[in-house]
Amino acid sequence: MFLSTVFLIVIGLVISYYCAKIITIPTKILVPVIMVFSVIGTYAVRNYVFDIYVTLIFSIIGYFMIKYDYPVIAVILGIILGPIADVELLKTYQRFAGEWSVLFTRPISLILFILSAFGVLLPYFLKWYKKRNR
Repeated sequence: MFLSTVFLIVIGLVISYYCAKIITIPTKILVPVIMVFSVIGTYAVRNYVFDIYVTLIFSIIGYFMIKYDYPVIAVILGIILGPIADVELLKTYQRFAGEWSVLFTRPISLILFILSAFGVLLPYFLKWYKKRNR
């Protein structure tokens, strides 16, 4: 076990040296290579050309999101966490026989709801506050 750990450390240090050289590759070369690998990987998952079109559409959307300073991380989190939240909300709805008040009467869910509302409304409040103080 000790020898394998030492061996992995030595190999890791050697490989990390060469992986750090990727930073020196010009963006004009690196971006097309990453795009080609992304399209190949997208096609390789299910072998559907439709997946390539979806990748192209979302890359265009991502380009415009970056161009107009829209938070990309928020959209990615929404795509990842949205289905999980949907399933859990459905489970809660079924467990409490369609009673929606449970979402606002339990302490933890009430705190999460208040924090969510605060997070959504805060940018609008700050914008209004800055406009008012001008």
